[in-house]
Amino acid sequence: MKILTTILLLGAVALVGAWLWWPRGNPDVALESPSPTPYLYDYYTETPTPYVTSQATPSITPTPLGQGGASPAPVRRPVFITLDSLNGSGEYGVAAIIANKNDLAEVAFNVVGTPVGVYQQAYVMSGTCANLKDIVFALAPLMNGSSTTTLNADFLDVVHGQSQLAIAIYGPLEQSLIPYACGQLR
Repeated sequence: MKILTTILLLGAVALVGAWLWWPRGNPDVALESPSPTPYLYDYYTETPTPYVTSQATPSITPTPLGQGGASPAPVRRPVFITLDSLNGSGEYGVAAIIANKNDLAEVAFNVVGTPVGVYQQAYVMSGTCANLKDIVFALAPLMNGSSTTTLNADFLDVVHGQSQLAIAIYGPLEQSLIPYACGQLR
């Protein structure tokens, strides 16, 4: 048993020693500093020479304000509206407004706490959630808390217009005059 232990111990020492002693790659590489400049090696003088390529450097010419020039395209990022519960309904969620491939506004809902298997009307309305006024866009009815509607209006006009807009979800048909959830669009 002592012989086996001695052989295993000597083998382990030999492996660790070999692992520490064995060269790990080129030691000269670690001493060099990286350089982004490419070099050509001149075999006659045995020196590296920087290799420079002639490339045109782009220059930026600002356009004075008010004198035209291409304006950047407006950003069409999705807009998320938090829908808060109203009138003790317990319904709340999110409405997302995105731009489809034709730059039309598309409204999609994800609402929890809605009645199962019951249609609920949803509208984009003028005014605020505290003072809802006229219907601007009728949206597809929600079923089980979700629906998607493509509006016949440009995304930027809907999202960045001047008037106040709110998205309201109303109760089931028998309570269709009572708003159950609302979120302020602008």
